[in-house]
Amino acid sequence: MIVRQRDVGAKNAKVLLVKACSSTKVRSRYLAIWEGPSAEYDHPYLDRRLADLDEKTRNSHIRVKVAEKFIDLRRIQLIHRAIHPSKWRDDQAGSIDLATGAFHAEDTEGSVEIHADELTCWLACPSKGPAPGTVSRYSKADQALFSDITRLMREEKISATEAAWRLVLDGKVARRGTEDSRVRRVVRAYKKRH
Repeated sequence: MIVRQRDVGAKNAKVLLVKACSSTKVRSRYLAIWEGPSAEYDHPYLDRRLADLDEKTRNSHIRVKVAEKFIDLRRIQLIHRAIHPSKWRDDQAGSIDLATGAFHAEDTEGSVEIHADELTCWLACPSKGPAPGTVSRYSKADQALFSDITRLMREEKISATEAAWRLVLDGKVARRGTEDSRVRRVVRAYKKRH
């Protein structure tokens, strides 16, 4: 849908999908298998008894081993759980696999569903502000450091990244973000020019 509406490639469509779902304007959820109270019986005593039994004494014909955990088939339910927008922004957790469309949580995993109407509305509204990558606040200040980076690389036989680190630690790089982000910004600008 994003490829059709915005006329972009698959890679840019993934970026737009993550941006849309990480905002609070587009809801997403996943279908998960949940082992809750027994679906067959409304019997609290049976539920307590099944919970207390160990793996060997419970009936093997109604139990299935899923991801190193035994699940009672009488308790299986499929439920929808909401995905918090922060899960879309969280790069290190890797909760959402865009290639397979699966959401991985600590206790379960399921297929991701996106609210199509909200996504359509989000795609129809133009984003405010300049396009990403068009504003460079520190480009002049970073260009002034290129001669220092070249000199450090030649004299001390170090990489552009190491030279940028030295300039950051000396306090010569304009302030914005963490030290790592400033180093990446200066090195990226330096490599575009050289």
